[in-house]
Amino acid sequence: MIEQNISIHQAAFEPIETLDELNKFLSSLGTLPESARLGVLTDMNGQNQVLVILEPNFKVSLRLNLPINEKRRALLKLGAVTGIELRHLQGKQLTTNDINTLENLVGVWNQCEGQSTVLAIDELEAFLLRLVDGRNETGRGKGFTKPTLDRVAQDSHGYCMFEGCGENLVVDDLTGYLGNYGYNAHNVASSESGPRGIPYLSALLSDEPNNVLMLCDKHHRLIDKIATVDFNASRLTKMREEFTRSVTRLLEGLSFRPVPVFSILWPIGGHVASEPDERDIANCLSHIKARIAGTLNVLSSNDKSYRRKPESFLNDMNEVVEHEALSIIQQTQKASHKAALFAFGPMPALVGLGACLGNKCEITPMLRYRDGNCWMWPQKRKIDKPYEIKWDGDQLSGTQEATLCIGMTNYTDSMRRQELKLGLPTIKVLAKQMGNAAIPHPHNGLELKADLHTLMQTLFDKYAIQRLHVLICASNAVCVFLGQAFDLYQPDLLVYDFSGDEMEPRLLISYKKTKVELSVPKSV
Repeated sequence: MIEQNISIHQAAFEPIETLDELNKFLSSLGTLPESARLGVLTDMNGQNQVLVILEPNFKVSLRLNLPINEKRRALLKLGAVTGIELRHLQGKQLTTNDINTLENLVGVWNQCEGQSTVLAIDELEAFLLRLVDGRNETGRGKGFTKPTLDRVAQDSHGYCMFEGCGENLVVDDLTGYLGNYGYNAHNVASSESGPRGIPYLSALLSDEPNNVLMLCDKHHRLIDKIATVDFNASRLTKMREEFTRSVTRLLEGLSFRPVPVFSILWPIGGHVASEPDERDIANCLSHIKARIAGTLNVLSSNDKSYRRKPESFLNDMNEVVEHEALSIIQQTQKASHKAALFAFGPMPALVGLGACLGNKCEITPMLRYRDGNCWMWPQKRKIDKPYEIKWDGDQLSGTQEATLCIGMTNYTDSMRRQELKLGLPTIKVLAKQMGNAAIPHPHNGLELKADLHTLMQTLFDKYAIQRLHVLICASNAVCVFLGQAFDLYQPDLLVYDFSGDEMEPRLLISYKKTKVELSVPKSV
């Protein structure tokens, strides 16, 4: 049993050329895990062959350059007695970047899972010889059986699986005639000589449902006739997996509670974000086990006047935010104030929006995921608390103001300078891993909201803090969660935003006669 993690990437260096070198290499590894299975990754024309042993605590790669009469002995030494898992990078050759790190190599290995089988040593040798010589058998593998056709039809639900297409394949849009207008297209070709054909694998995968896509005529011709080189087997496998995964999420959503969905998009310095499409909405709402009721309610969509003159939005921020919040509250009365919110804009505006919505409702903000340039939550489940809250109560005595520094996407020099300039005791809420996805799931956002609510209540009740200067660098969703943490009998929030290399106060959030009130500081 391997007690420590072993990770050795020999494949990034010169190949091993003698059995003596291999023996020395194996001696450095110690005893191979009992569960270890040797894997071989090949590419187009067999130009590269990389050997891997991938176990949870034991990851090793290597390349061999041995005479044919020694290769079998080498494979046996590496644990090939029970067979060798072959994975083939169809239509491409391994690049320097693919093998310069073990992480990259494992990524390619995983990418080729759909083009794999287990072979005996004799079969592997025959495969490699045929691959290098280009000796592909003619003829096709066995035809589709009824279970395979039924499975593909079930997985496609009658729609084209090509990414971004989704054409309905059971009705002709022009005439309205019902019928089967789809094509069952092989990923790895049924014939070794066909597009995306692979020795051995073509025959083995010919009737495998996961190797078959349902496509419209246009995209069937595209991958087989027009742009074959652009659509290798790995890409088509991923395409099929993402289609079935998306359809499953959408259909699972039918059992979720319907909630109203709102979109509020405010430009940031003239830059805009796109509205969520149906797939974005379904994927985001699945994380809170909800689905859209009716259609997307667009309250604001990058108003042109604010794009042309960003300063006008800063001057009108309080009125704009209060108006949109009131609209949401009024429209969610019949839904018990439960809704999903796709909001994007300047950070102070989003904090103010969350404050106006309040923490008694269940209006959940959704994440604009910058890395993917789309609306999505990057984690399927809530993770362990991804942030830390640091403060010293002893420093709060004798003052009515403090700085609340929230660094999620970054903790910038501008924020540090503003902290020093204010000269107040500082409470820091910092992500353990900075980035747009620092809060990767809505339940982590709800946890953050609860922690901030408790923090601000403690600062008010125990330390008599009347105002917090909020320096924030966070995602759109985190900003709304922060605002929703605000409540009666808490310090006022003076929210800052970036202005060049400095930070300036943009919005004051306070309670006046049990009502949230927003105001723009006179300096804006």
